[in-house]
Amino acid sequence: MSSQIINRFKIDHRQAWPAYAYFKLRETLVRALDGLVPALRHPVRPVFVIGCGHTGTTLLTARLGNHPAITVIPKETSWFIPTRLLWLSRQYFRRELDRCAQQGKSVLVEKTPKHVHCVERIGKLMPDARFIFMTRNPLDTVASLKKRFGSFEFALDRWLIDNAPAVALKPSPAVMFVRYEDFVTDPHAQAERIAAFLQIPVHEAVAEGGATAYDAQAFAKHPNMRLRQQQVKYSIKARVNTYAEVLDESEISEVRTRCAGLMAELGY
Repeated sequence: MSSQIINRFKIDHRQAWPAYAYFKLRETLVRALDGLVPALRHPVRPVFVIGCGHTGTTLLTARLGNHPAITVIPKETSWFIPTRLLWLSRQYFRRELDRCAQQGKSVLVEKTPKHVHCVERIGKLMPDARFIFMTRNPLDTVASLKKRFGSFEFALDRWLIDNAPAVALKPSPAVMFVRYEDFVTDPHAQAERIAAFLQIPVHEAVAEGGATAYDAQAFAKHPNMRLRQQQVKYSIKARVNTYAEVLDESEISEVRTRCAGLMAELGY
C-alpha cells in the first residue's frame, strides 16, 4: 500500500497517511458545525473564480478587478477549505462584502483555485454566489505545471483532480465555464459573456492590460504569485498549444489517454 494518499484540497495533493488522517479528522469536526452557520445574504454579489492552477484564474481575476462594478480580493484566501470553521469564514467574507459596498461596487470576486472542491459548501452559505470555472487544454496545463513543479505525474494528477468537479457542476446555473483558450484569443467576447452572467454592464477594461488589484501585494512568500503579478499587467498573449516545448511524445500520449473523458466533457 502506498504511504501517500490524494487530498484534493491541497496544492501538493500527495499526503502521507498520518497527515491525511489528521486533515480528515479536522474536516469531520468542522463540517459537523456547518449546519449551525446561518446563510449570508448581502446586496453585493459574491463571485468565485475556480479551477485547476495554471488555467488563467489569476489572469481572469486581475482583469475582472478592472471593471468599475467589481472589487477583487487580491489574494487566495482558502477560506472555504473544509478545515476552516465556516462561521469564521463567514465573518471574513462579510467584512469583504461590506468593504465592496462601501466602495460603491456591486460584485466581489475571490479567487482560490482549490475552491473548485468547495462549491457546494460555499453555495449553502451564500445561495446568491456565482462561480466562474476556468478550464484549459490539459496538454498545455500539464506542461505549465510540470515546468513549475518539476514532476509530470504530479501535473497530470493535478489536472485530473481539479477538473473532476466539472462533470457535476456543468448543469448548474450558478456556474459559468470559461475556456482559457477563448479568453486569450478573444477577450472582448468572453468579457461580454461574463458581464451577462454577472448581470453587470460590459466594460472594455476587462479585456485590456494595465494596473491590477494584485499590484499592492508583496507576495514575499509566493514567488509564483509575484510572477503572475507582473504577467497579468500586460496585454493578453495567447499561449496556446505550446506543450511540445515541455512534454515529450510519451507524456503527450499519456495525457491524451488519461484525460480523454474529461477533455470531451470540457469541449477539448
